[in-house]
Amino acid sequence: MGSTKDVDTMRVVRIAFASVVLLLSLACAASPRQSGVAGGGMVYTPSTGNWPLWRLAYTGFVFQMPGTPVLTRSAANDDATLTAELSVPGPAQFTVMATPHEEEELADVDRLLADSMRAAATRLGATIRSQRPLEVAGYPGVEVVIDMTQYGATGVVQFYVGRTATYSASVTFPRSAEASIAGDARRFFESMRLDEGDRPDRIGQGQLEPGAEAWLYRSPHAADFAVRMPGRPTRHALDVQTSSGTKHALTYAVGDASRSYRVTLTQYDERPPRGQLDGVRDMLVQQGYRVQSERALLVQGYAGREVVLAAPSGTTTLVVRLFTTETRLYDVRATLPTTATPTRDPDAARFFDSFRIL
Repeated sequence: MGSTKDVDTMRVVRIAFASVVLLLSLACAASPRQSGVAGGGMVYTPSTGNWPLWRLAYTGFVFQMPGTPVLTRSAANDDATLTAELSVPGPAQFTVMATPHEEEELADVDRLLADSMRAAATRLGATIRSQRPLEVAGYPGVEVVIDMTQYGATGVVQFYVGRTATYSASVTFPRSAEASIAGDARRFFESMRLDEGDRPDRIGQGQLEPGAEAWLYRSPHAADFAVRMPGRPTRHALDVQTSSGTKHALTYAVGDASRSYRVTLTQYDERPPRGQLDGVRDMLVQQGYRVQSERALLVQGYAGREVVLAAPSGTTTLVVRLFTTETRLYDVRATLPTTATPTRDPDAARFFDSFRIL
């Protein structure tokens, strides 16, 4: 667990680095020396023609700009993270960027974005005038309006987080042009399109959502599984004791005391021991559960087992399906009211039948 903090720090550094590059480009574009307008006193002339449609190479980021953009790339300090940037330079600058990341957990994406933007703005002497959360095509993000008084400039930056990259769109301009550029800035931001393939499945509050439409496939980033759940799951990290030592586990769950759905994956350095399935069952028995039935399973070529148990309280039934892969143990379980028949409960069947190891 000691390395987790280091990895999280590097993630913040990488996104903050992207923010620094972005804000530096804003500052340069907004500088009166760059614009050629004394004191930055200009009125932006809105575009009247059709804007071309552009895609940032090797990403699903599609957008429109009032001109032909220039592509630049820069590397972070570790030379492993390349930031791609397309911008239309001028007195008012339109910019999009994509920075690959190694984010394995998206529950704190709002905090991560906000903290990174604030840190970058502080280093550059910019102040945040306003900030609001946003979501574009399922991509969580944040919009920040910044002021750079040393340049007499203002900037609007939108950040969006995907599974594999952080995307941003920004417009910067001399403060005197704020009113005249508003229409083109809105047109630019409204043109953003992000491919569904990189859209993250955000972690939620774990609340059951009513209706069949709530049963969407959930595929948490880096969890290597997909399953239908009636709501956005919570995510918890924990250490579990196994026959081969302490292992790191991640649990995703939706539900309440009477009905819940949960997937736990435990990570191993090798294939989990064959006796580990017995270990999970035996641990539940020690907690007071009573085995009602047990049978072998085979899903996608992976051997597994299903155990149905009566809860100590007598009010719920626990159905557990266990699968092992080369380096993981998947524990897929549903807690149902005792009035429900596990083999015939439609929601339980929908949950278990949808589980896929990716």
